[in-house]
Amino acid sequence: FLRLYRQADFLTAVAMSGIADLARVRALYLLLRTFPQPIGDKVTLARIKDICAFHSDEHALVFLSHFKIKVDLKHAKGPVVLFPKKGSPEATACPLLSTSRMPDSCDFPQGPDSMLISKYQALGMSRMDIVFGAADPVYVEAEIAPPEVLATGDADAMADASAAAAA
Repeated sequence: FLRLYRQADFLTAVAMSGIADLARVRALYLLLRTFPQPIGDKVTLARIKDICAFHSDEHALVFLSHFKIKVDLKHAKGPVVLFPKKGSPEATACPLLSTSRMPDSCDFPQGPDSMLISKYQALGMSRMDIVFGAADPVYVEAEIAPPEVLATGDADAMADASAAAAA
C-alpha cells in the first residue's frame, strides 16, 4: 500500500491518504516485531522514510517520536532509528512493543502529510486548476485490431485496419 501511495498521482494519493498513517504504524509495528529484540537494531532514517512513505525527515521524526522510538541524528552514517533492546526502558515505553496485536487504528494526530504536500508542489497547479480537472490523469485507449488481422499478423493489414478505424 505504501509503495503504491508513494508512486501514485496526486488525486489518487489524496484518496489513499486517509489510511496512510494506519499503514505506516502497521509497517513500523512489523519492523519492531521482526528485528533481533535481545540486541536491538539500527535502521537508517532514509530506509524508514522509504518503507513508511514519508517525504520529509521532519514528518518521519515526529511520527517516530509519537511512538517513543528514538533517532540518533549524529550517527556517522547519518540519522539512524534505534530499535530498543528487549526489556529496556525504551522498549517498555514504546506502545507498539507493549502489545501483541497489530494496531487496528492510529492515534497519530492528523495533519499535513509530507508526501501529499510534495505531490501538490510537484503539480505546479493552483487549487482551482485541480478542482476543474486539470490534474486528472489522462489515459489513452489503445486501438484493438480486428481478430482476422491479429490472427494473420500481417503488418499491412494492421495498418489498413488502423487507417479505416481512424476515418
